Amino acid sequence: LICGIGVWFARHGREQGDAKDYFLASKKTHWFVVGCSFFASNIGSDSIIGLSGAGAGFGLAASIFDWGSAWFFVLLGWVFLPFYHKTRIFTLPQYLELRFDVRLRTYLCATSLLGMVLVAYALTIYSAVIVLRTVLDWAMWPSIVAIVAVTAFYTFSGGLKAVVYTEVLQTVLLLMGTTITCATALGSVGGIAGLRERLEDKRMFHLLRSDGDTPYPAWGIFLGAPWLI
Repeated sequence: LICGIGVWFARHGREQGDAKDYFLASKKTHWFVVGCSFFASNIGSDSIIGLSGAGAGFGLAASIFDWGSAWFFVLLGWVFLPFYHKTRIFTLPQYLELRFDVRLRTYLCATSLLGMVLVAYALTIYSAVIVLRTVLDWAMWPSIVAIVAVTAFYTFSGGLKAVVYTEVLQTVLLLMGTTITCATALGSVGGIAGLRERLEDKRMFHLLRSDGDTPYPAWGIFLGAPWLI
């Protein structure tokens, strides 16, 4: 289905004639589709598996980083995006070239690409491999090849418009899957009340924690996370 979306936009999306049309989906995307794309771009297999494990180990405090980062997405929309629109740029490297020079743009592109490939994308792909290995009993390397091949196909063939519409589908699947998983898990332990009774450490339900044995201290997240973002 995802490959079909890429093929459809590759055949019918001929209006994407340059890099601007490619990255901005020809400026013909509905706000709901953009919102789903924004959601699915930030929530993936690494979030589902990683945050589930962190929540099981440290409780609700593991979600505080995402609560804190939400404010900076608002800042991006209200402060930085109007500036991007005014200066007719649509990527951060373009802004750096406009503000400084092409050398800084090249440096950012190189370091970002290296970091995304070696860290972010590697974790996302491996998380998806864990799912495929658990559910379908696929081996690691065939899973990696399949994930990369499908993603590269619909991205390069259909452009950003294909990406955002596949992310609408991914948003639906993510919300349905996590809702069903959460309901099933809570039902198996007797609901939230039953979960509370099973937990030895009652601090697992505390969102804001200041004790020294948690890797998610409230003040550390609020004061340190902005620098990471």
